[in-house]
Amino acid sequence: MNKLNLGCGKDIKDGYINLDIVDYGGNKIHDINSFPYPFEENYFDEIYASHILEHLDSFHKSITELYRILKPNGILIVYAPFFSQHKILW
Repeated sequence: MNKLNLGCGKDIKDGYINLDIVDYGGNKIHDINSFPYPFEENYFDEIYASHILEHLDSFHKSITELYRILKPNGILIVYAPFFSQHKILW
C-alpha cells in the first residue's frame, strides 16, 4: 500500500512517503507548489494532507494533482482550519 504524507513538516510518519520542501530528515524533498509532483499517475492508495492545502498557491492545481496521483477509490484525508463564527459587515 502506497501512502503519501503531503507537506509533512516534522511529522514524519512510518509507512508513508513523507514529502515537504524542507529536509526534515526522513522525507522526500519537493516544492508542492511545483507541478507535476514526482510520482506516477494512480500511485497512492492514501494521501494524508494535514493543514497544508490552505497554504498552497493554487488549491485547484493542487487538488487536480492529488487526483492524478491517487488511485481510483483511493483515500484522501484532509485536515484544514474551520471557523465556526462569521461576522458579516454590511
